[in-house]
Amino acid sequence: MRALGVRAYARHRGCAPSSVVTAIADGRITVSRGARGRPQIDPATADRQWAANTDPAKQRARQNGRGPSHPDGGVLVDYGELLRLLVRIETALGRCLKQATRGPAGLLPAAPWKALYAEWGQIPDVLERLQQQIRVAIEPAHERTA
Repeated sequence: MRALGVRAYARHRGCAPSSVVTAIADGRITVSRGARGRPQIDPATADRQWAANTDPAKQRARQNGRGPSHPDGGVLVDYGELLRLLVRIETALGRCLKQATRGPAGLLPAAPWKALYAEWGQIPDVLERLQQQIRVAIEPAHERTA
C-alpha cells in the first residue's frame, strides 16, 4: 500500500486528523517526509505502531460506528469513499442524459461522457481499497506481521 498523508491516514484509521498529528508528535507512529516536507505515513507500519504504542485506557469510545472494529466483534469499514464516487457517477450520468435530451437526435457531446467514463474507471481502485480495509480489520494481527 502506498504512503498516505495525515488526512488520508486519519480516514483509514477512522479518527480525526488531529489524533494522527498527536500520535506523530508523541512518537507513537513514525513517518517519512515527502518532497515538500509533509508527513508520509505507511499505513501497515503505522497501524502496527499505533496498536503497540497506544494506551487503550486513554482511548475514547468510538461513536457513530466509526473505527476499525465494532464492540460486538463485527467489522466496520468506511464506505464514504465508495458512496462519494457513486454520487459523482450519478451526477455525471445525469449531465450526460441532460445533454442527450437537449441536442439533436443521435448527437451526444463528448465532454460529459468522458467525465462519466473517468469517474466510472475509479470504481476498481475504490473497491480494492475497501477490500484492503476489510482484510486488515478481520485478519488476525499475528498473520499481518508474518
